[in-house]
Amino acid sequence: MESHVHTPLNASATPAGALMSSSTFGVPPFQREYAWEDDDEVAEFWTDLHRALGDESYFLGLVILTENEDKKQVIDGQQRILTLTLLAAALHHEAIKFGRKALAERIQADFLRSIDYATDETHPRITLSDAQDNATLQTILNVGTIKLSNSDKTSLSHRMASAFNYLKEQLRHDLKQDPFKRLGAWTDFLTNRVYFAVFIHPDSASAYRIYEVINTRGRELTTADLLKNYVLSVEVQT
Repeated sequence: MESHVHTPLNASATPAGALMSSSTFGVPPFQREYAWEDDDEVAEFWTDLHRALGDESYFLGLVILTENEDKKQVIDGQQRILTLTLLAAALHHEAIKFGRKALAERIQADFLRSIDYATDETHPRITLSDAQDNATLQTILNVGTIKLSNSDKTSLSHRMASAFNYLKEQLRHDLKQDPFKRLGAWTDFLTNRVYFAVFIHPDSASAYRIYEVINTRGRELTTADLLKNYVLSVEVQT
């Protein structure tokens, strides 16, 4: 008789728009702070996306999530998710500025805020565990502008604000070609053609173990390696 062992691990290649619009997300306190700098990782992030804008697809990397009541917790991948969210926020506010109301609403619904259909209230797609840092993030998403604080240039809030200002400046420069057309191209690209490899696990302890294995190996595995290993392990168990 054929036996089936059900594994709770679900791995899939998911468009960014589908991932972000599927739930709300939290970043656990144990996660390291947002560490990307605008003159390094953020600049590389923007350059890579800008070059890939006309491509059929762009792979943004691995994300590990775990279920926690009605919110998914980001176990690995917060740097990419937060930076993508900052870019989506810049795109949203530029769409408003150029009168593309429907496009702005689509970006907000997919990437920035979810709606409670019972109450008509909206909630942030992503929240941070630290109150001050979360307040900074929500100000960026809601207002579309943020001043850099000179008090602590190494803080998460300062790095997020710096990253957002950099992405907004680069996007505005790009939109000068043809604002209406480029806004549509960027929205379509981020929503439908930017992909994550997403691992979702309902058990927090197991998700943390996966995170530890991935981040403590002697050699860096590619996402293709990880997906292949997962598929092979499932086939062996069925």
